[in-house]
Amino acid sequence: MKFPDFIHSQERMPDTGLRSNNMQWDFWTLSPESAHQVMILMSDRGTPRTYRHMNGYSSSTYLWENAAGKKVWVKYHFKTEQGIQNFTDAEARNMRSEDLDCHQARSHEAIARKDYPAWRLEVQIMPFEDAASYRFNPFDLTKVLAAEGLPDDPDRADGARPKPGEFLRSDRAVGVRGVELCPGHRPSPDRMVLGRMFAYGDSKRYRNGANYAQLPVNRPLDEAHNYNKDGPMRYRHSGNQPSMRRTATAVRGPTRSATAIQAGSWRAARSCARPTRRTRTTTTLSSPACSTGR
Repeated sequence: MKFPDFIHSQERMPDTGLRSNNMQWDFWTLSPESAHQVMILMSDRGTPRTYRHMNGYSSSTYLWENAAGKKVWVKYHFKTEQGIQNFTDAEARNMRSEDLDCHQARSHEAIARKDYPAWRLEVQIMPFEDAASYRFNPFDLTKVLAAEGLPDDPDRADGARPKPGEFLRSDRAVGVRGVELCPGHRPSPDRMVLGRMFAYGDSKRYRNGANYAQLPVNRPLDEAHNYNKDGPMRYRHSGNQPSMRRTATAVRGPTRSATAIQAGSWRAARSCARPTRRTRTTTTLSSPACSTGR
C-alpha cells in the first residue's frame, strides 16, 4: 500500500519541479521497514562503479512447482562475475559532474569490444512447509531471508550477453508484466508481486496502447494466440478467426484450455453474432449476452 507513496517521495515537487530531500527522508523515517534498503543505498553499494560490477536480487519471493507437484519458495540472486566494485563518495561526486551517462556508456563500450558482462544466477530455496513457521513473514518484501539453512542452488548458472539495439524500440517500448510466467513458476503471497501483476499491465496499456504486446520487443518467440482483436494501435492482423495450433497436452496437460482449442471448433450462435464453442459432447455453450438478448 505504501509503494506509490515511496515512488512519489523520490520524484519532484509539484510546485517547483525540484527534488526534495526533506520529502524523501520524511517517507523513510516514517517507514522503518525501509531502513535496510536505505542503508544499502547510502553505503558504497549505492554508488556502483559500473552496472557490470553489482549484484541483483529479486527482492520478492516466488513459487516453484515441478512436474511431480513438489513446491518450494525461491528468491533469485544474480551475482556478478566481474566482482563487486564501487565508487567512493568523492569519486561518485566527480563522475556526476563529468558524465551522467557513465553507466550506460561503460555498458555499451564493453559490449562493443565483446567484453560481455556475466552474472551467475543463484537460487535461495525454502521448503514449502517451512514458510508457515519461519521466524518472520518470508513474503514480506522488506525482509531478507537468512543465508544459513537456505543455501543457494549451485547448479543453476547462466551468463548474460546483452546486445545493443535501437534504444527507443528495445527499451522504452518494453512491456514487462508479472503475469507472464513460465510453467512451474508462480507468484507467492507477496503483496508486492500480486499488486505488480495487476498494475504493470495497466501501466503499459496506458503508455503504449491496448496492443502493446504486438510490438516487436514484446512479441513472444513462440507466438501466442488469443481472442483479443482490434482496438487502438493494432499492429498485426492474424486473420478472421483465431488460429489455435497448440495441443491441449502442450498447454495444460490433459485439460482443454482456451489456448488449446483447435481451429474450426468455432461457429456463430443462432441468437446473435457472438462466437460460441462446441465441446466434445456436442453441447453448444452460448455467452450470457446472447442468452439474455443483449
